[in-house]
Amino acid sequence: MDSLDLEQEKKALRIAMNKRRLAVTPPCAERLARIAGERLLAEQAWKKATSVGLYFSVRGELDSKELLKAAWAEGKEVLLPRSLPGRPGIMELLPCSGFEALVPGLFGIMEPDPARCPSPSEGSRIPELLVVPGLAFDRGGYRLGSGGGYYDRLLARPAMHAVLTVGYGYAFQLVSRLPRGSWDLPLHGLCTDQECLWLK
Repeated sequence: MDSLDLEQEKKALRIAMNKRRLAVTPPCAERLARIAGERLLAEQAWKKATSVGLYFSVRGELDSKELLKAAWAEGKEVLLPRSLPGRPGIMELLPCSGFEALVPGLFGIMEPDPARCPSPSEGSRIPELLVVPGLAFDRGGYRLGSGGGYYDRLLARPAMHAVLTVGYGYAFQLVSRLPRGSWDLPLHGLCTDQECLWLK
């Protein structure tokens, strides 16, 4: 498959999956997020991690609030993504102590307030466990994002290679095989409202 065909296939899948996510009713979304959250919180990977990279859910993503609440309650270091102004496709992970330390970022997504969660001198922090959103996932651990490449670039950093990564989404977002390019990197696991699956 050439790059043009690959991007067209990804675009069609993004449109279809985005429609399915947005069609989930709020009561159903809340119930499924609670179930998926309970599954991930019961995993040893979560229990053993002292620092976790999470996300603030938007646009139909599986809600991450219960994971955030649990991580703070358990005394874990919580790292959240912040898009870097003037650097499209690049984000850093900053420690964040609670919802009150979040502000709207470049795309209206809640991000760590740089005034309250300053960037460490060495740049992005590295978590032990990173929970990754997406539009679709497959059983090989591959992920389809929104197309901005933010997580692709984050996961490609050498310092991230030792981080345990898990995709987090609804069960219907899990497909048999995603279109993939040579730059796509598989995640270590997947967690949905129906199962937690570890791949490597």
